[in-house]
Amino acid sequence: MRTSSIILGIAFVICSFTLPQARSNIVLSDFTKELIYLFINEPDEYDYYSKKAKDRKYEIIILTYTDTSNYYLDIYFNDVKSHKCWLDNFVGKTSHLGQRVMVYGDKESFFYIVEKEPKPQKPCRKVKYIRYSPDTWRVALNKDLSFCKDKTYKVAREDDISIIENLAEKYFKIPDDTNENY
Repeated sequence: MRTSSIILGIAFVICSFTLPQARSNIVLSDFTKELIYLFINEPDEYDYYSKKAKDRKYEIIILTYTDTSNYYLDIYFNDVKSHKCWLDNFVGKTSHLGQRVMVYGDKESFFYIVEKEPKPQKPCRKVKYIRYSPDTWRVALNKDLSFCKDKTYKVAREDDISIIENLAEKYFKIPDDTNENY
C-alpha cells in the first residue's frame, strides 16, 4: 500500500512538470467563471459549438467594453485555428474548465483581473481570419453595477435570459423596475 502511494506521488510530480502550463495573465471573476460554465452547457440549437468547445476545437472569447451608461461582457465561441494574429484590444488569456479563454476589450473590468501585461503579439493586418459562433451572449451592467436586463441577451433578443439574470442576482443588484427601452 505504501509503495503504491509513493509511486502515485512520483507520477503526479513528474506529470506536473511535464504537462504544458497555461501562460495566463488573467484571473476571471467568479461571475465570469459561472457564466462560462452556463454558456458551454446551455442546450440549444447551437449545441454544435458546445460540442466543439468540449472537444477543445473551439475557444471561449470574452469581449468587454464600456459606453456612457453601461458595462458589457460578450461571450462566444471561436475556432481555435482561426487566430493567426491578435487584435489591438487583446488583454490576455487564461483557461477555465479546460477551455482556452481569450479576453479582449477593457484593461480594467469587473469580470476579470489582469495580473500582468500580455506579451507582445503578432499584430493583425487583415481581419479575415476570425470565425465566430452565432451563439453570443451579452451581459450588461448599469454604471451603478446593477444588472441591466434591457441590454442583456442570448443569441437573439427574444431568447429567455433568466439563466443569466439568476446568475447576476448572486453578484449584482437587480433593479426593481426598468424604464429603459432598448
